[in-house]
Amino acid sequence: MPITNYRRSLAAAACFVGTFGGGEAMAAGSLAAKCETLPKLVFGTDETGYKVSKASYDLETGKCYELEISSTGNKEYAIRGAEFFRNIWLRKIEVGEVEIKAHSLYELEFEKEGAAEIFFVPIQKGSYSLTAEGLAERGTGTKFNVK
Repeated sequence: MPITNYRRSLAAAACFVGTFGGGEAMAAGSLAAKCETLPKLVFGTDETGYKVSKASYDLETGKCYELEISSTGNKEYAIRGAEFFRNIWLRKIEVGEVEIKAHSLYELEFEKEGAAEIFFVPIQKGSYSLTAEGLAERGTGTKFNVK
């Protein structure tokens, strides 16, 4: 196939995909919009230190969210969520007066009382957990339902 025909075929395929094949990939929100503030997620809300303040969050792909994650200091928490962190675009993390700009996050560790805010955009539909390492069986975590 000559180069000009090849280019025309590529252009036609791109137009077809853009017009008819992009419905599933359309995001519900805007990456550039102001982030929606979610209810705080607090670890250790009871005397035993196992309860969390919110059992689940309902989110939409393509919409920016701000979530404050904090610890009461009742226990040490290594908060992990590999699937959750793999399926978000992390805009930034704020701890005190410090902004951390990173591409990914592996764990948030609270050795005592403290807080961190994460700013993120879900990029993949699904249900993802964020739990305290070694305490998931006691219900020390939350679930993100992304539509």
